[in-house]
Amino acid sequence: MSLYSFNCQACGTDFESSLKEGEPALRCPKCGSTKVEKKPSGLAGFFQKGKNSFDQCFSWS
Repeated sequence: MSLYSFNCQACGTDFESSLKEGEPALRCPKCGSTKVEKKPSGLAGFFQKGKNSFDQCFSWS
């Protein structure tokens, strides 16, 4: 099961939780708000172009 990072838009708390299809809305563990936003994956930086990057492992022709 994968964990994802979230941020509560109501109180600013960052937290991790798993996402399962069919579950009720995710709630902030601190304030209980359902106004939560999934944060970008840590892999986003992995796909940057440049020296020693993902680009150099593959040919993009």
